[in-house]
Amino acid sequence: MKVYNMLQAKSNLSRLVAQALAGEEVVLANRGEPVARIVPISPRGGGESQGQRLARFFELHSASRHGRSSDAVARQIKENREAWD
Repeated sequence: MKVYNMLQAKSNLSRLVAQALAGEEVVLANRGEPVARIVPISPRGGGESQGQRLARFFELHSASRHGRSSDAVARQIKENREAWD
């Protein structure tokens, strides 16, 4: 795992995305505290909606620890998006 501060990330975003696409774990830190991770996503049109992909990401990254299934997260995202329209 490589950790980059925000200034490094800002200056090297293309390289960091390429590293993530190559399978490396890229973590961004704010004032030394890890706050975000750059991860590849599946191409658009892969049969899943953005909400479903996000829900699957949460499920793979311990959303279930909070008692929510990927379907529940996808429903909540859909409801929130509909409320914005």
